[in-house]
Amino acid sequence: MRRGLRTSLLHRATLRHLARHPWQVGATVLGVALAVAVVTGIDLANVSAERAFRLGVDGVAGRATHEIVGGPRGLNEGVYARLRVSGLAAAQRAAPVVDGRVRLLEGGPSEDGGTPGRTLRLLGVDPFAEAAIRDLTRGLGAPTQASNDQPTGGAGEPGAGNDGGALGAFLAESGSVAASADLLAALGVAVGDRLPVLATEGEATLRIVARLEPADPLSRRAAEDLLVTDVSTAQELLARVSRLDRIDLRLDEGEADAVAALFAGDSSIGSATLRARAARAGALDQMTEAFRLNLTALSLLALVVGMFLIYNTLTFSVVQRRPLLGRLRALGVTRREILSQVLFEGLALGGAGSLLGLALGWGLAHGLLGLVTQTINDLYFAVSVRDVALPAASILKALALGVGGSLLATWPPAREATRAPARAVLRRSHLETRSRRAMPRLAVAGAALGGLAALLLVLPTRSIVVAFAAVFVTVLAFACVVPAAVWLGARAAAGPMRRLGALAGAGGLGAMAARGVAATLSRTGVATAALVVAVATTVGIGVMIDSFRATLVRWLDTTLQADVFVTSAAQTARGASPSLDPAVLAAVEARDDVRFVATYRRVEVPATIGDRGENDTQLHALRLDRRAFEGFDLVPGSDREEVWRGLAAGDGVLASEPYAYRHGLAAGDTVELLTDSGPLPFEILAVFYDYASDRGRLLIERALYDRHWDDRRIQSLGIYLAEPDDAGDDAEARADQIAEALRAELRADDLSILPNRALRRLSLDIFDRTFRITAVLRLLAVLVAFLGILSALSALQLERGREIGVLRAAGVTPRQVWALVGGQTGLLGLLAGLLAMPLGVLLAALLVHVINKRSFGWTLAFEVSPGLLLQALALALAAALLGGLAPAHKMASVSPAAALRDE
Repeated sequence: MRRGLRTSLLHRATLRHLARHPWQVGATVLGVALAVAVVTGIDLANVSAERAFRLGVDGVAGRATHEIVGGPRGLNEGVYARLRVSGLAAAQRAAPVVDGRVRLLEGGPSEDGGTPGRTLRLLGVDPFAEAAIRDLTRGLGAPTQASNDQPTGGAGEPGAGNDGGALGAFLAESGSVAASADLLAALGVAVGDRLPVLATEGEATLRIVARLEPADPLSRRAAEDLLVTDVSTAQELLARVSRLDRIDLRLDEGEADAVAALFAGDSSIGSATLRARAARAGALDQMTEAFRLNLTALSLLALVVGMFLIYNTLTFSVVQRRPLLGRLRALGVTRREILSQVLFEGLALGGAGSLLGLALGWGLAHGLLGLVTQTINDLYFAVSVRDVALPAASILKALALGVGGSLLATWPPAREATRAPARAVLRRSHLETRSRRAMPRLAVAGAALGGLAALLLVLPTRSIVVAFAAVFVTVLAFACVVPAAVWLGARAAAGPMRRLGALAGAGGLGAMAARGVAATLSRTGVATAALVVAVATTVGIGVMIDSFRATLVRWLDTTLQADVFVTSAAQTARGASPSLDPAVLAAVEARDDVRFVATYRRVEVPATIGDRGENDTQLHALRLDRRAFEGFDLVPGSDREEVWRGLAAGDGVLASEPYAYRHGLAAGDTVELLTDSGPLPFEILAVFYDYASDRGRLLIERALYDRHWDDRRIQSLGIYLAEPDDAGDDAEARADQIAEALRAELRADDLSILPNRALRRLSLDIFDRTFRITAVLRLLAVLVAFLGILSALSALQLERGREIGVLRAAGVTPRQVWALVGGQTGLLGLLAGLLAMPLGVLLAALLVHVINKRSFGWTLAFEVSPGLLLQALALALAAALLGGLAPAHKMASVSPAAALRDE
């Protein structure tokens, strides 16, 4: 037969087969699509959040290359005055900034857009200096970049909709702000309307006096969540009178040293340091790097499950056509031609599935984006993301995963069909014989992969990528031994299932079901491996979350020693740096039922650690007594009494475990912090366990903080109540009563007063919200495995058509066919659940002791709940039994005559 005729015959036979089984083609495409969609959805959500953060940072930073920052209270505005009169050319390219956040209140824009409660960034600027740095103030009538070369800075053209007095109102009227057209439309307001907001100093009403019209795309993007006001208004609203957050500069090469020299060694205007802007943006981006990497890795675990599904669904088609391929081989079609045809089919189906997966991933990203953004807002910094980005890299990644995975999954059955002799291809038993012969080789490969995983774990590195590589190799190693475990388990279950079938009146169908699982290992082995990995993933993530939550509960019980906590209600507007009125502290301390009041202040200070350069460090200043100090769980190796004496005497600071881990520090090391009198070294007295932030923090006693920083503000109070007269008093009820009394005595509308129990519950709510996205990934992994079971059992139903026909002809009823399929699927689910338990516990151990430690620096307790393992077993059984419903229905409905008829 000529080659062209053979090729044509092969193409027509393939197309005819696919046309007769449209549902199979759809299942194959859907299998590829689901696997691609999980990874693509996470990838797009991560990319969108990172892109929004970058655009926001770059849009507000504008053309700035450097910034001058100060200490905890910000920057003395005298620094800007000194810079302006210095005569340096760089002074003409400098702009002062006051940067904070406000929250919209009810009574403002209508709730149709969901705007009340929305947090907006408030940027205080000097409109006459802005043109050198940013394009944000276009539309105010202030100088623009085009007019910035004019020596007097004349008024530019007002934007459409702004009257000529916009700049005057912006500068003269307190509470005046400008907003972009996009933000005005989103809020449903216009120029001239008022916005009630909650700021650091309490409630305020802002009036929109102008519409911003930035021409630069980055500035337009940044302005979508931005209210711009003048410096003095921002200072009033954010409680930063006479202070700036920073001064943005655009420096040419060689100018940095001259600018830095203006403030070197001069403490009369407080601390001031010059740094490159890219360093700040990079530090913020690194905060979420581990979080994004963990989500990506968890989604790739789902892809591993999806790869098994791809193998199942694509080999489904090949196994169906084994008789047809055998006949074509007998007619002269070459092995190379069959291999090319099957691979081309896999390429086409994989491409279609990848495109569908890209679309599904786009939709999934919209759902996951809110969870990703909420977690970043809870743990790191405020970021507003409304649009899902679709970069070319993500599209190429989706296509590579889908098409590459499909070709990889298609290769084994395609090669099997071409390597075997034509007569062997016609026999299903040949494939099963080869599968059983491959079991020992797979087991050896699994052992080798297990050794590789162990080697990766003992390497002297803190690389999170290496740690995740060890996790994936562990999963693959375990998957390699699943077929052998299924074969042994099915053979061992034959006896018990025979007796169980006899008790149920099903005769030998129980043993037949067990033998059927072992006899069709080429299908059941892969399907069970997919289910094992999926269920083990849910076990691993579940144990990790439970361990983390149990650790957090114990930490909260230890750390939250105070009976009542008081903070500013404006604390909910992230980044507002709220402070309490000193009168609040005085009123609380004057109460007879209060024994001690701990004070708390959180600030950011530049720190230098060895030769690792400068970074922003969270410094927590606390006024403590001996009982409050007991709330800190020190890392073993420290003498608690000695540490307390050193802390109370101001000999040094405490470092949280994540901070010490990230920077390679230990007790006895020193950290150089920028104080108001210049950089000073502080000794680390001890390291303490802490789960408030993976970024880490330093803790300093308040008296030592006051000695080196001119900042007397307090952010929150921890109230320790006096011992009650009646020893039988309920401590929680008493704390509730005191909190209620304080709300009545103090201004409750400006303060958040919570008893210990309420704050503890709020902390756990934030934790549960943070891990909500991992629950979504667990469900998606199980869904992918469920489809794998469904496709495998569907394949078995088609391949066993003649066998079912013989059974039906021999008198087996449809109900008994249901029992046979149910026995098979139940056994598969049972074996998968039992195998998933050890793999899930192993994955959990790696996630808790390796991944979390390297990602976030936390030491977590390891707790395995028996209930979670039982849930995993039930999940595997349910997935297998549900996956077998459709095949069981088809098998029970088969006509004996049709099943026995040769094609």
